[in-house]
Amino acid sequence: MIRGVVTRHEGIVRLSVFGRRGQRETVEAVVDTGYDGFLTLPPTMIRELELEWLSNGHAVLADGSECLFDLHEGEVI
Repeated sequence: MIRGVVTRHEGIVRLSVFGRRGQRETVEAVVDTGYDGFLTLPPTMIRELELEWLSNGHAVLADGSECLFDLHEGEVI
């Protein structure tokens, strides 16, 4: 079971993200009703955890603009 808190505007859960050598960082994530299995992490956390780069990704944002981003692999509990 995942436990979190609900504020006036959003649901928030605390997750542990593990890096390549077992490093661990905790992140608070906002629950999105359109969740598709991916998390957005700050670039500094990606570097600190030494997450493995997989490929580039492409997305269309709500305003219709497009963006490219890097996909990295990590483990989340």
